[in-house]
Amino acid sequence: MQKTKILIVDDHHLIREGLKKILQAEQEFEVIGEFSEAGPALLFITHNDVDLLILDINLPDKSGIDVLNEIKEMKTDLKILILSAYPEEQYAERVFRAGAMGYVTKDSASDELLAAVKKIISGGRYVSSKLADMIATRFDFDLNKKLHEKLSEREFQIM
Repeated sequence: MQKTKILIVDDHHLIREGLKKILQAEQEFEVIGEFSEAGPALLFITHNDVDLLILDINLPDKSGIDVLNEIKEMKTDLKILILSAYPEEQYAERVFRAGAMGYVTKDSASDELLAAVKKIISGGRYVSSKLADMIATRFDFDLNKKLHEKLSEREFQIM
């Protein structure tokens, strides 16, 4: 059985070590590298086969969103899970639009992290139940709005 090759990019050593222990406890995963900065990670990705990248959104040398955009230009098929200390409502929508396959907060349980990794590896997208509820609530709210109420302030001015 071929193992899923995972790369971890997070600026906190303790987080990287914890992630490695959680992931390597599963027989199907192999952590093939870890980096604290985007630059060396991008170089590694260009020269190595990586199945899944677990990427922090806040890195010392570059924004995780910028890294996500760069990677999606180089390797469109690389699966990316964003792991962040920031709440989902702050960044999740942006990272999904940029090409991420999932978003997990650092205060999540290890079971949620593993569920996200397994779903993404199998070709799906991972959203937490909290994020799914937020999306559904926004969708319900949008349905009840009149068309002109859905416009941004600038769009309304132009209309």
